[in-house]
Parts: sequence; structure tokens; C-alpha cells
Amino acid sequence: MSAEDAGPASTSSGTLLGVAQAQQRTMARRTQIAAEILDTERTYVDGLALIEKLFITPLLASAQQPSPILSRKEVRQLFANFPDIIMLSKELLSQLEARLGANAQPPWDPASGRVGDIFLRMAPFMKMYSLYLRNFRSALGEISGWLGANHNFAQFILQASASPECRGLSFQSYLLLPVQRIPRYKLLLEDLLRHTPDTHIDHQSIGDALRTIEEVAVFVNENIEEHEMTLSMIEIQRALGLKESLLEPGRRLLRAGTLTKICRKNHQQRSFYLFNDMLLYASG
Repeated sequence: MSAEDAGPASTSSGTLLGVAQAQQRTMARRTQIAAEILDTERTYVDGLALIEKLFITPLLASAQQPSPILSRKEVRQLFANFPDIIMLSKELLSQLEARLGANAQPPWDPASGRVGDIFLRMAPFMKMYSLYLRNFRSALGEISGWLGANHNFAQFILQASASPECRGLSFQSYLLLPVQRIPRYKLLLEDLLRHTPDTHIDHQSIGDALRTIEEVAVFVNENIEEHEMTLSMIEIQRALGLKESLLEPGRRLLRAGTLTKICRKNHQQRSFYLFNDMLLYASG
């Protein structure tokens, strides 16, 4: 056989090898994304369960007492449909564990295994996040007011937040978890769809689930910056020990930083907070 005769066969073999290697990389990436979906959902549900254990359950128990920290109505105002989100997330995690977990039977195979069908079933229920989000800013405002006016509530939040289980995160930061989760679902499913061939059994389900989640994500993304700013203002209020709430309709934090006041005898640090309607500064 001449070199010319061997050429086309060799080229074809190399092409097939290249295609096979590309498919292996795609399937490996699908496996990584599926594992990330499961791992992050576990962490998310743990965070929700922590809120339920350290904050919701004790406040509801207190509401039954003659001198409650908050009334039952106030607890409902604060957490809105948080219990529904916990139930939804636990159900989603249960289905993901059964499909992707270490004890899944049969073990998940990226070449034939599905994830999109789970999200397709659960995605319509994720619209309940919109209700939580609509309540979020008013809830933060209520927290801000109660921290200044309700000594028992302030002490309760301080003690609960000091638990090692909170890992140094504030109560308000944990309340932000559901707001952050929907955009994360969107990113994970987009990545999974990119690494799922058009002919794969999971492709259609992922795409359909993603379109439903995108509807909720648009609403979340339009508001998440505002909510994070609200958290920042509450943290500034807490750090400075202000009794008057910084939360006012239309107020926005534009910039925060530290400047040094040059004095004859010493230099003094000043913290400045520039809002769209005022400038706040403090020593220290």
C-alpha cells in the first residue's frame, strides 16, 4: 500500500478520534455541572433550614407567649412565603439526590441521564419566589425598625446570629439566599444546556425548564441590586448605631469610603457614606 492510499484512511481515523474526544469532554463537563447542581442545592437547603431552626421556629414559639418578641402576624410579614420555598427546595433536593446522588439507582450516566425533566416539573412552582422578592424590601425595612425599637428582637437576632452555625453571616444575609438562588439556577441550566447535544434526551427538557426559570430570573435581576443596597444601608445603620432608619423611599447609596482628616497633632480616620440625598460621615 502506498502512502497516498493510506492517507485518507488515516485522516478519517484521526477525525473520528477527535470527535470521540470532544464527546468525552462534553460528557465530563455534563457530569461536573450535574454535581454542582446537586452540591449547591444541598448548601442552599442547609441555609434555608438554618433560618427555620434559628429564627423562624423560635419566633413562632415566642409568638405564643404572653410577651412575644414579635406577634404571629409580624412573623408572617417578615418571612412571607418562606416556608413554601423551604418545602419546594427540599422536594427539589430529594429528586436530585435520587437521580444524581451517590446511592442513585441506576448510577447517573451523562450520555443518557436526565436532569432537565426534574427542573421542568419544578420550574412552574418557582414563580413563588416572585412573592418572596416583592416582600423582601419591606421585610428589611421592618427589621431595621424593630432592631432600633424592639430591644427583645434586637437581642434575639444578636444571640441567634452569634451561633457558630451562622458562620459569621448576618440574619439579613441569610434572608437574601432565595433572592440569589434563582439567578444561580439560570446560570447552571444555561451551562448544562451548552454541554448537552441537540440529540440528547435531556436537551428539550433543559431548554423548556430554562425558559420558565428565566421569566422569574428577569424579575429577580431587576431588583437584586436594589435589595443588596438595602442590606448595605441596614448594615451601615447597625455599624453606626443609628436610631433613625436610613431606609427612605428613593434613597440610594452611591459610594462609601474612608478619608483621613489631617490635624496638627494627629491624623483622624473618617468614614463617609454618599447617598443621593445626603452625605453621612462618622469617626472611627
